[in-house]
Amino acid sequence: MSYKFSKVKVLKSKSIYNKHGTIILEDILEFADGSTSEYVYFKSSGIVAVAAFTEDKSMVLTKQYRHPLREVVYDIPGGAIENGETPSQAALRELEEETGFTAERLD
Repeated sequence: MSYKFSKVKVLKSKSIYNKHGTIILEDILEFADGSTSEYVYFKSSGIVAVAAFTEDKSMVLTKQYRHPLREVVYDIPGGAIENGETPSQAALRELEEETGFTAERLD
């Protein structure tokens, strides 16, 4: 690790977006060499994604509009882990919510 990253201090942290269960934070960081940088990130309780296959070995995909890409894309089912859920429970819920498929097991 370079000297610059041997010590990182958060000088300031603020929420710049907090709606619809999405929280985006902005931190101002100071590094060991005295330089500073802005760091923007999502705060999350976690997310899951499911690579699901049917009995005939076809992959189950969703077809959704993704605004950052400005187009409809194929994607694997997934989403946020809700309060009180395990990642496995969230994966099964997201699979059914987004595709209508249910799973016998998670491997």
